[in-house]
Amino acid sequence: MHALEVPYNVAGMAVNNMCFLIALLALYELGREWLPEADARRAALYAAVFPFSFVFSMVYPEGPALAAMVLAGLFAVRRRWLAAAVCGALAAYARPEGVLIVLPLLAAVVRSWPSLSQNARARACAAVLAPVASLAAISVYFWTVLGDPFAWSSAQHAWDRSLTLSGPYHALAQVVTAPTHDRSWLFRDAAFVLVYLLCLFVAWFKRLPRGWIAAGLAMVLLPLASGSFQSEARFGLLAVPIYWGLSLAGRRTWVNRTVFLASPALLAAGVLTIVQRWP
Repeated sequence: MHALEVPYNVAGMAVNNMCFLIALLALYELGREWLPEADARRAALYAAVFPFSFVFSMVYPEGPALAAMVLAGLFAVRRRWLAAAVCGALAAYARPEGVLIVLPLLAAVVRSWPSLSQNARARACAAVLAPVASLAAISVYFWTVLGDPFAWSSAQHAWDRSLTLSGPYHALAQVVTAPTHDRSWLFRDAAFVLVYLLCLFVAWFKRLPRGWIAAGLAMVLLPLASGSFQSEARFGLLAVPIYWGLSLAGRRTWVNRTVFLASPALLAAGVLTIVQRWP
C-alpha cells in the first residue's frame, strides 16, 4: 500500500461523512417544503439508517453528489438561483447522473417564472444550465486529455458494462442466470431496485413534485442500460424521492417499526460483508 493511500482514504471518508450529514439536514429542510414536519424528519432518519447508507462513508462520490443535489433543490425552491447553480454544477461534477438535477430545477423555475424579474429569470436559467455545462466541461476535458469525451462511460467496460438499448434485457438475463455464474449477490441489487421503484411509486401516488420523481426514476433505471444490476443499490441512493416515499409509507406504525428494526441490522450486515462483495 502506498504511504499516502491511508491518509488519503481517511481524509476522503471524513469529507464524505461531513457531506452526508449536510445532505441529511438539507433533505429534512427540503422535505418540509412539501411534507408535514414529522414526515420530513422521518425521511432524514430513514436515509441515515438506510441499509446501504454505509456507502456515504466510503471513498465514493455519492456523499458529495447527494449533498449537492439536495442543496440545489433546496436553494431553487427558495429562489436562491446562483447558489442552486453552483450546487447543481457540483452534483454533475461528482457523478454524471447528477446532471439529472436539471429536472427538479427546471420544474422549480417553471413554477416561479411568472413572478420573477428579468434579472431573476436570468439567474434561474443559469441554475438550470449549470449542471449541463458542468458535465459538458468534464467531457471536453476528457476529450482533450484522453481523446474520449465519454471516458466516464468507457471506463465501465472494465466491469463488462456498456450503455445499449438492449441493456435492460441483458441485466435481467444476468440476474436470472446469476446462481449458475456465482453471482447470487446480484439478487441484492435487484431487490433494492424494486424497493426504490416502490418508494418512488408511493411518492408519485402522494403527488410529490414530479420533477423530483422523474429524476429519481431516471437515476434508478438508466444504469440498467449498461446491461447489469451491479452496483444498482449504490446508484439508487441518489434518487432523493425514495426517502420521501419511504417516509410516507412509514406513517403506518408497522412499516415504521419494520424500517427502524430491519434497516440498522441490514446496515450492519452490509458493512460486515463488504470484503465479500464491494458495493
